[in-house]
Amino acid sequence: MLYAAISPDRSGSRLGLTVSRRIGNAVVRNRVKRRSRECYRLELRRRLPLHTELLVIARNGAGQLSSQDLYSELLAAAGVLANRLSAQ
Repeated sequence: MLYAAISPDRSGSRLGLTVSRRIGNAVVRNRVKRRSRECYRLELRRRLPLHTELLVIARNGAGQLSSQDLYSELLAAAGVLANRLSAQ
């Protein structure tokens, strides 16, 4: 699940991650966070408007996704968010 907000007083974009214990043990949670950060660094940041604060909340099943599947999920959700943000 992704949430986004545009903050006019920030100098750049930010990413927030929430991965609860229900996702898996510490190794699995950290893997989800690492993969999400890398996707943000490589793709998401440039697809969203400047000054966007993005919050990613990992849901059940996120720990079992491959890197490619996680990237696909995040990119699809970011595309929807970018369209909503540009419509405002």
